[in-house]
Amino acid sequence: MLTKGHSGASQESMRVASALLSWGIYGATMDWQQNCKLGAEAYIELAMPYLSRGIDSLYEKESSTV
Repeated sequence: MLTKGHSGASQESMRVASALLSWGIYGATMDWQQNCKLGAEAYIELAMPYLSRGIDSLYEKESSTV
């Protein structure tokens, strides 16, 4: 999913980005389960912009180094 349309990104960048995003999702899930009174949908709506910015910044960095 991360590499779709971004073949210029290095394998190492994709590996690091995948690890950061997956742990971010895991951490957000744990935070929601243990600390939050919001419903799942409301929490996801709050979290998605941060995840999206993380993915976007990866592509911005890759395009600036190519």
